[in-house]
Amino acid sequence: MPIVLPKRVFLDSCLLKRLARGEWPAEERELRDRIHRGSARVIITGDHVTDYGDCSAENLAMKEASFVDTLHPLWLPPGNGVYHREAYSEYRRLTGDGPLPSLVPTDSHAAAMAQWIEDCPCLPSHRAALRRLAEPELDTTFSGMIRGGFLGDSLGVGPTLADRLAQRSVFSAKRETARRRGTTDGQLDRDFRVRWVMWLSNPPAVPPGDDLINIAHLVDFSRMPAWTALIAIWRTWNKSNTKPKQSDLTDMQHLALLPYVNVFITEKNLADMIRQAKVGGSTLVYTDVTAWFDGEEG
Repeated sequence: MPIVLPKRVFLDSCLLKRLARGEWPAEERELRDRIHRGSARVIITGDHVTDYGDCSAENLAMKEASFVDTLHPLWLPPGNGVYHREAYSEYRRLTGDGPLPSLVPTDSHAAAMAQWIEDCPCLPSHRAALRRLAEPELDTTFSGMIRGGFLGDSLGVGPTLADRLAQRSVFSAKRETARRRGTTDGQLDRDFRVRWVMWLSNPPAVPPGDDLINIAHLVDFSRMPAWTALIAIWRTWNKSNTKPKQSDLTDMQHLALLPYVNVFITEKNLADMIRQAKVGGSTLVYTDVTAWFDGEEG
C-alpha cells in the first residue's frame, strides 16, 4: 500500500487568527482532525512571526500564537530567505558547484532557518541568530518567538531579521508602479536578471560581483519556482490596468511559499493574483479553509 504523505497547508496569518478567535469552530475541528489523521500539516514561516509581532496587544497576540502551537506546525524559511536561497542555488548551478537541495519543511524554526542561513552567504548577524536559535534554553515554539519579540529579545530573527531584510527587498508600491509602465516581457525579464544580480551583490554577497553580471543572461528562472511565480504576477500587472498596492507587494513574501506547499490558503487579493497569473501549478489555492474542505469533497 503506497505511503500517503500529509498535505503541506499554508495558512496566512489573518486566517490563523480568525481560527484562533473561534470564528470557524467547525472548520477548526476538521483541520485538527486532518492533522491528527496525518493527512495535513500546517506550514508557517518567520513571516508569520513578523505578522503576529505587529500586534500592539501582547495578551491577544500570545493567545493567538498559542493556538498555532496546538496545530503542531512545520516550518519553512521566510519569503526573503526563499527568494535568496533560490537565487544563490542558481548561482551555484551556473558556476559548477551544483544547485542546493530542495527546501523541506521541518519541525523546528532553527532547522528551517538553517536551510537558508547555513546554505547561503549570510551576514554574521544572521549566523549569530541561528546559533541563538539552537540554544537549548530558548523557547522556539511559535508562541515563544512571539513572546521573545514582545520582551525585546535581541535574537535577530522573526520581526528583527525580517525588518532588516525588508529594507533591502520589500518593494515600494509607488516606485514599482512607475517602473512597470510600458514594460514589455523582454524588459521585465531583463529587470529580474538585474534583481538577481542585485540580490546576490548586496550583503550578503557572492564575490566577485563581475561574475554575476557576466552570467546573468544564463539564469534559468524555471529552476527558481518562487521567482517564477513572482515574475508571472508582475507580468499580469503589466498587462492589466491594475496598480499594485503596498499590501499587494508585501504579499509577495508569502507568495514565495506557493511552490513549496500543496494547499495555499490566503486572502482574496493574493489568491486572485495567483489565479490570474496562472502560477498555482499543482498547488491548490483557496481563500478560506471551508473552500479547501469543499474542494476536496468535490
